[in-house]
Amino acid sequence: MSRSEARLRWSGLFLVLIGAILPASTTISFFPHWDLDPLTFPSSNTGLGPFGLMLCHLAALTGAASLFIAEVLARRPGIPVPCLLGAIGAAATVWHVLFQPDATPQSQYTGLAWLTGIACTLSLVHAGRDPLTRRLTLATLLGFIGLLALRGGQQVYIEHAATLGAYRANPQAFLAAQGWTPGSSMARAYERRLLQPDASGWFGLSNIYTSIAAWATVLGAGLAVAGFIARRDSRSSPRNDTSVVLHSWVAAGAVLAPLAGVAALLLGLSKSGFAAAAFGLAMIAILTWLRRFTEARTARRATLFAAFLGCLALSGPMILIVARGLVGEALGERSLLFRWFYMQAAARIGGANPVAGIGPGNFQDAYLVAKPPLSTEDVASAHNLLMDWWASLGVPGLAWIALLLVVAVRAMLAPLATPQPYRRTREARRLVAAVASLTTIASVLLEHGAITPDAAAVRILGLVLWSLIGMAALEFAHHRFFAIGVAAAAAA
Repeated sequence: MSRSEARLRWSGLFLVLIGAILPASTTISFFPHWDLDPLTFPSSNTGLGPFGLMLCHLAALTGAASLFIAEVLARRPGIPVPCLLGAIGAAATVWHVLFQPDATPQSQYTGLAWLTGIACTLSLVHAGRDPLTRRLTLATLLGFIGLLALRGGQQVYIEHAATLGAYRANPQAFLAAQGWTPGSSMARAYERRLLQPDASGWFGLSNIYTSIAAWATVLGAGLAVAGFIARRDSRSSPRNDTSVVLHSWVAAGAVLAPLAGVAALLLGLSKSGFAAAAFGLAMIAILTWLRRFTEARTARRATLFAAFLGCLALSGPMILIVARGLVGEALGERSLLFRWFYMQAAARIGGANPVAGIGPGNFQDAYLVAKPPLSTEDVASAHNLLMDWWASLGVPGLAWIALLLVVAVRAMLAPLATPQPYRRTREARRLVAAVASLTTIASVLLEHGAITPDAAAVRILGLVLWSLIGMAALEFAHHRFFAIGVAAAAAA
């Protein structure tokens, strides 16, 4: 690797990771100072506002461009099919955001967020063929679960009790700050939500929080198994040069990863999160079984079955929601039933606007017209990214769905491939530490006006856990069980 390529690669990866993780580790306000009535609850602005979010997206886009340039310098073959699929959806998004006269700020923000996500996905698929880049990215993202688990514990055991007590002491002030009258439907919904002690991290939604927790649980399970086997092998053959030099802190990080994921799942209390984690753990067992087939004929069948699992991972949740919707109101469960309502409306919206959809950020108004009569909610999203893309972008959105399908299939096939040589570098450890440290420092600076002692403790302990888990993932990333965990986590 040349010096210029290395600089572009590591600086680009750093920007992509910072641009993705910083918005997930601090509060976000789309209306700074006006989330609540400032005359009732005056407060300083904390966290990221629209401008800060835009800067994060631009940093991630710059990093993605740097990764592409680094791949050109490395003379690796391109990925024309994924890039073509990404460009089709991107063209429709840019048309809506820049050339539609009725484009709103929400449309522009949502469109930029989608473009950033697709660009970063393509750059990581391209640059991820380098083993060190791939392992470094996974190690940094997996370590983040330590901070999220601590944040969930703070929300459930400290913030929830304090918020509930303050609300019960003066409910009229809380409702007035939101612009609601006591006894209204919005006030009752707020009270029901307030009584639920579930963690949501900095996302504001427990479903997103537990989805990330499920991913980390499955990947952490693969890391723990890989660490256990590597530790056993190092004890039986201490002079083997290929064995990993195991320290107590490395072993601790490998164990802490699945524990933090499970803790976050329990704190989030989301059925979808538990289902995703169970599916991912089942994939670990299935992929481990598929690796046993090495003969040409059976290996070909194993490859086809793994590709099928990738398709199932993407379509399975939608199939379950459709099945739940067909049952109707016979069951007492309502969460998945309302997801079925969202999917129905999104399908109608996309069907009525198949050429280019209704544009990013415009789902809420269209939902009021297309929703089933039984649906009483007014939602801004279909709660399903695939259906959001179909409703917002029409046929071009199908290209992005196909891109996700390609990525899912590639992820499931990766454990069946021949392992690539492993090399540890100081730059990798430094980059993990730099992302964790700078994200923590930036988050503290953004929230300095409202940070409490328990929040400061969460940041400090979260940085320690992040570093431990990230370093452990770097040490064991070469092991086959970690590769299986990566594929299973992608399925989850």
